[in-house]
Amino acid sequence: MFPLCPLSVYFRPFYGVTPAREALTNAVEHLAREIATLDAAIAQAAKTLSSLSRTLQELQTAPGIGPLTAVTLAVLLPELGRISGGKIAALVGVAPFDRDSGTLRGQRHIAGGRAGVRRALFLATLSAATHTKGVIADFYQSLVGRGKPPKVALAACMRKLIVRLNAMIAKGANWEAKPA
Repeated sequence: MFPLCPLSVYFRPFYGVTPAREALTNAVEHLAREIATLDAAIAQAAKTLSSLSRTLQELQTAPGIGPLTAVTLAVLLPELGRISGGKIAALVGVAPFDRDSGTLRGQRHIAGGRAGVRRALFLATLSAATHTKGVIADFYQSLVGRGKPPKVALAACMRKLIVRLNAMIAKGANWEAKPA
């Protein structure tokens, strides 16, 4: 194995730029161009479909939900706004399931669901709970204040966020700062 030291020790330039560094730079530039092309294609597709465009605009009014999360939720979770809050939470995989057997009462854990949607929702909830003010941030602070571990509190906030987004899309409304 190589000892831990800066990469510059291993890749000393022969005449300014190493072939490996140049290849990596070219690969990163190519991937950046491909990402920009895909983003433009997604934006164009969203503009042509009026229902998708409206859903994306409504989702982006919520705290923590940006363009990428909105597209992820709208495309990978087409049931959003069409089923109940409990069902949408289970579909995403943020509904707590019990581990009970007879008189034994086990812990509740989130499980199953759509992993891609859950990942996007986790990042959106992390942003909404820790970097903004509002319903989700207040709920997160209250849970942590009551002694819940931060990740458990984030899982509860994820459920709250997806249930509220589901109701919001069902009504065709924008995010409301205060719960009804």
